[in-house]
Amino acid sequence: MATAKGDLDMEAMETEFLGLQVNPKDCQSQDICISPSQVKNKAGGYVYKTDPETQLIRLIEEGSGEKVVQIIKEFSEKGRAYRQDTVLFALAVCCKSNDSETKCAGDFMKSERKKPNFCTSSLADIVEYLDKVEDAKKSKNLKIIVELILKYKLVREHIPTCFLNEKDVWKALIKHMPMTAMMRNLGKMSSLNLFRTKAEALNEISFEEQIVTNKLKNRELIHKAKIHPYSYLVALSKYRQGMAKNVNLSWPVCPHIADALEEGFYLSFLNITPTKKHFLLALDVTCDTHLPENVCEVDAHHLSALDAAIFMMVQNARTEPFCETILFSNDENISISVNPSESFHDLKRKVREKISNPRSPKSDVSLPFKYALERRKIVDVFVIFTNVDKSLGNVHPTQAMKFYKESSGKKDTRLIVCEMASSIHSVGDIEDHFTLTVSGFDSHVPKLINDFALKII
Repeated sequence: MATAKGDLDMEAMETEFLGLQVNPKDCQSQDICISPSQVKNKAGGYVYKTDPETQLIRLIEEGSGEKVVQIIKEFSEKGRAYRQDTVLFALAVCCKSNDSETKCAGDFMKSERKKPNFCTSSLADIVEYLDKVEDAKKSKNLKIIVELILKYKLVREHIPTCFLNEKDVWKALIKHMPMTAMMRNLGKMSSLNLFRTKAEALNEISFEEQIVTNKLKNRELIHKAKIHPYSYLVALSKYRQGMAKNVNLSWPVCPHIADALEEGFYLSFLNITPTKKHFLLALDVTCDTHLPENVCEVDAHHLSALDAAIFMMVQNARTEPFCETILFSNDENISISVNPSESFHDLKRKVREKISNPRSPKSDVSLPFKYALERRKIVDVFVIFTNVDKSLGNVHPTQAMKFYKESSGKKDTRLIVCEMASSIHSVGDIEDHFTLTVSGFDSHVPKLINDFALKII
């Protein structure tokens, strides 16, 4: 059969191109994951997950840009977004779009300005505020910066860095400073001598010190700002240190500020809603549990693993009607009473007295379950604070938990293991839906524990 020259050339090209096998043996089927970045699609095949910005751009390219802007406005106006940062980022992507309709819809402020009734609309105040924020960023004049702060209630993030060492700027900021921002910046304000030191205690109290101390222990403001007690504890411990190594800053400690932080700490427990579950808190007191270097949170280097555990003891004693606390090691359980009115420092002192004697370098994490069984305790939630790499007991903790459930009839008892030292291991069964393993500790952990106890997660 005759063959055209063009067909021969194409055949030669295909032969050359197909020099490699069409289905090489080292290729995997799409139902096998070949990258950590892959996820399963609805058909069961592994594909790559796109980031939110790419997904947003795709919606715009598909012609849904104006609808996206409308949704962004709705989320912002109705307060449906947890933080406004993500809303503003999404809006910025729309404003930078090459699609003219999306770009026009995104820059709705420009179109609103042209409307006859704009000056009397609610948007006018917003636009004026945004304009003043921009003026502050560009300003080189201290007097103008202070005036803008006082008139438009600007916050620290609006102020150019070159003015953040000016005492007058902080005096202006402090008047309308949000609670959490104020707690974060106590060290900075003390470094600028806005508050009295211990040696100056007999001097007249400053206006700024009066504002801060009143706010820190104001029950209504604490409730409104929804400040968690652990945030207060971090702020108090950090402030009393008189220094922050991560930003190379030191300050003189004002006793009245420290006292106000401590008072606010105990008032903030009113922000916690009790679960009304039966808790058993168990603290591992083997030889290295309470070492200061066992840090729990990257932003709280001054707090130890013991501090975090003591905090949970105080929180549950003050908020939960049914809670018991024990200490355990390799061979014994030690019951410890925690009074609801007991202070953090008094309880810490009491625990230290209990663990002052040298103990085994290994711990038996099954002991809390044994304690509950021997005393026929009804426990909804076990919370164990331990160092997983020191766990070596006679009974595996997961088996002890299973035995407790079977013996007590409490099939839905939950276990929360707070691993206070970084590790790649876990004493809790990661496949068990009734077990939660937490590595480290921060202000989100107490709520996580309560949510897990309530079966919200």
